[in-house]
Amino acid sequence: MQTAPSQMPRKNVPSRRRAKRSSVVRWLKVVALLIVASWVFFGVHAFWFNRTTANVDTLPVPSDPLAVPSVKLESKPDSKPGEGPWGRLQCRAITISPMPESMPETLSAGGRGPVWHFPGFNATQLEASFTEVGLPQSLRNTLLSMVDVDLASEGLIIRPTPEVVLGLSPESRSALYVLLAECEDNSDQRLAFRFCGNSLDEWTRRSPLPQPIRALIEPLVYRHGDYLFFADLRTIESQLPSEQDRLQVVKTLSRQRTYRVELMLTPTSNLDKLVAYWGRGGRANVVAPILESAMEIDGEGHVDITYLLPSYARRKIYTYPVASEFNATQVPDCHWTALNFFNDEPDDEIRDVAATRRELKENYYRIFSNLKLGDLVLYLNNRQTLVHSAVYIADDILFTKNGANLSQAWMLAKMAEMKDFYPRRGGLEVRYYRRKDL
Repeated sequence: MQTAPSQMPRKNVPSRRRAKRSSVVRWLKVVALLIVASWVFFGVHAFWFNRTTANVDTLPVPSDPLAVPSVKLESKPDSKPGEGPWGRLQCRAITISPMPESMPETLSAGGRGPVWHFPGFNATQLEASFTEVGLPQSLRNTLLSMVDVDLASEGLIIRPTPEVVLGLSPESRSALYVLLAECEDNSDQRLAFRFCGNSLDEWTRRSPLPQPIRALIEPLVYRHGDYLFFADLRTIESQLPSEQDRLQVVKTLSRQRTYRVELMLTPTSNLDKLVAYWGRGGRANVVAPILESAMEIDGEGHVDITYLLPSYARRKIYTYPVASEFNATQVPDCHWTALNFFNDEPDDEIRDVAATRRELKENYYRIFSNLKLGDLVLYLNNRQTLVHSAVYIADDILFTKNGANLSQAWMLAKMAEMKDFYPRRGGLEVRYYRRKDL
């Protein structure tokens, strides 16, 4: 017999109510968790955003900018290659070489052969260094047998025979000469001729260098990174027939690869953005008419970025120092060039490392990314000694003068290549600095 609907038992009603209340409670818990999670997410995001900003933009200026603990950095800022706030660049390699009056000395002192200096070394330390740089055992034994004590430097010297110099393999020559270049007294290696390229053919292209002379040079060329080096003029000079041949060798080996860089523009280019970048240092009124006129050309216009640089850099680029303007102790170097980039007339007080350190400490602060026109790019060795200074232009292009001598031009170089211009064991660390008033 079935029970009528009105008389059905109601024993399940409380359980349904409890289930409904339980479902509501679970829903409320989920909502609460979502709210708390969102607070946590935005709080953590704000914390890390502020922390990152502080790391980059509000770091205190170090008391000694070159003694800050090292931070290994990529040498190229983050951006699409060739394109960024500077616009779109087109880069073409060119080669320049000095006139005879700007070339270095072509004769060694009295025809003296090479002398390799190892100041502060004893025999055990020297052997360890030879092993560290990877010289073969037979070569190490030969070199150690030639060691003499040098009382002046409280170290050692080696006077290698021509047979030893000529017998070095390119790999051993590179390893040994990079070691020698770390000492100021080894000027042949420290001031070696160098060229950023792939072959001696590229280095000597279109040079009227006679084949017999080229044959003397070729086995003595060695590579370090992106550069070819030649440091053995003393070894071959006795075989150069005349002074004219010596001049031709030096002129050819003094050639350097640099770049011509153009800014590509169209009528739709963002003029305000480009003026803001290239007009840095209070020069917007100088660069704006140049950029605007190029944008009015139908199709694609272009401007050589030389015309967009500050006045002193614009006058000096692709040129060599003139001997009549400087005495032997006043030839501009890389630091002088970098720190005078925005000056209409250079500050001649910036002539040594002490003055460079003082200028950096007083007027610059360290940055870590987002480089802009005029920022400094500094290269330091593993002892935190400043080796080279250059000026950031755009993309991976630097303005530089590589050395305090007449045969080094003011020119453009690529950041990735610059690290190999000054060969050092362990490479170089790159740091960035910005003027406080920019």
